[in-house]
Amino acid sequence: MAKEYGVEYPERALMAVLSDLLGIPHFTTSRGSTVRSDFLKAVLVALGESPKARTRMV
Repeated sequence: MAKEYGVEYPERALMAVLSDLLGIPHFTTSRGSTVRSDFLKAVLVALGESPKARTRMV
């Protein structure tokens, strides 16, 4: 199946729980296994880290 660009899907359940617990906005997702970078940045800031912090994802 071809990848559809620019199509947004409902937020994943775990993302919704994290958004509620951290008090951050809810984000839609794209199709596939990736999580939006703006969601990850919002989580990072909510946890007290600088939005420009560079982290290594494993």
